[in-house]
Amino acid sequence: MADLFENPAGLDGFEFIEFSAPEKGHLEAVFELIGFTKIARHRTKDVELWR
Repeated sequence: MADLFENPAGLDGFEFIEFSAPEKGHLEAVFELIGFTKIARHRTKDVELWR
């Protein structure tokens, strides 16, 4: 099958992607719409883990 897009970096998937927003509450609805669920929060930092 032919590649649809060029892949100059030679990537073969992703292990981790970090998203950020200027204010809280902007990304949660988008994550839920695309099927992610919040599964954890960092103990001391304002960070959430979504899968």
